[in-house]
Amino acid sequence: MNMFNKLDGKLIVKVKSATLADIVLVDLKMTICNLDSLGDTSIIMTQSVPEMFIQDLKEDGTIEGQLNGQTEMLAKTLFPIMNKKTEIGDSADLPMIIPFNLFGSTINVRGYNRVKYVGNKAGIDKFETIINVSDYTIPDEVKSKYKSYMKGNSKFDFDSQKGYFTSGVVNINMAFGTESESSDSSKFMMNLSMDMNTKITLQLVTVE
Repeated sequence: MNMFNKLDGKLIVKVKSATLADIVLVDLKMTICNLDSLGDTSIIMTQSVPEMFIQDLKEDGTIEGQLNGQTEMLAKTLFPIMNKKTEIGDSADLPMIIPFNLFGSTINVRGYNRVKYVGNKAGIDKFETIINVSDYTIPDEVKSKYKSYMKGNSKFDFDSQKGYFTSGVVNINMAFGTESESSDSSKFMMNLSMDMNTKITLQLVTVE
């Protein structure tokens, strides 16, 4: 049995000053669904979700103040700002650190969201990214084998004249857990784990 969650809502970028904005997620509704072996979907439940927010997003895509890993991940995937003058074909890496918690231990996995300026069409800049957060170390004394990563890609449209994103699609695969040897000693299987696929679709609604 497979389950998936669908979350609908509004993302508001509220400009507070020439250099800072708050990100607010409102009107959030989560639908939990079951996907059976035949591919049929049934709704298990639907519920409202409390508002979420990120404070003090800078115009270069960073956030003022201390962040937890989840907030940093969200900001750097939803607002992949290169923060430098670029030409078509240029790319830049946004460093990322994501904490994975397993059995009371935290694995800080490092990597990047690599943003590439791929073109301009009718005045709209086109960006594509590759997300690869998979670099970590485990102390030699730990016998268990761990697997932790977040990988994916995204595409964004940005109106450089007006200074805001107009659309975006983000695809992410995140997995973490322990590995154990299978009957074939050359292979490992993941157990006690989570493997999650996420798709985020953004579309500009209005500008006030």
